[in-house]
Amino acid sequence: MSRLFSKFDQMCEQHGVYKLHTLGDSFFVMGYNGKVAKDRRTMEDAINEGYNVLQLALQMQEIVIDERKRANSPYLKDLDLKVGIHTGRILGGIIGSKIVRYDVFGPDVMAVKKIEHSCTVGSLFVSEQFHNLIKRKQFVWDTFDWTEV
Repeated sequence: MSRLFSKFDQMCEQHGVYKLHTLGDSFFVMGYNGKVAKDRRTMEDAINEGYNVLQLALQMQEIVIDERKRANSPYLKDLDLKVGIHTGRILGGIIGSKIVRYDVFGPDVMAVKKIEHSCTVGSLFVSEQFHNLIKRKQFVWDTFDWTEV
């Protein structure tokens, strides 16, 4: 898992995506990385961030497939990935006093968790909100094959 998550970390850097945290076998990221002040962000910025997250997710799936193929352990032969992607508003900040951690909260955080839990193993599901955001930029929309479920 360490090697896998290290590769995911490298992909986050490559795509300009912020790794929020890991929890067990979950890997949480945000497209917004703070490089553009939130009061200056445009719809174009949001779409580009979404595009970055999609590219990251697809590369993560490829990495998992490669790791599964080269795995010696029988436990890793079944290694797979579920990806849920959503866009929305969050509240984020540093919490704690002795053990501090940056975390995010709000209904849209819960929405992405529900999406991820409901998708099938080996798949990538996006919310209707995210789908509609990406649809606004034809180039990004046309880059991916979409299937409605």
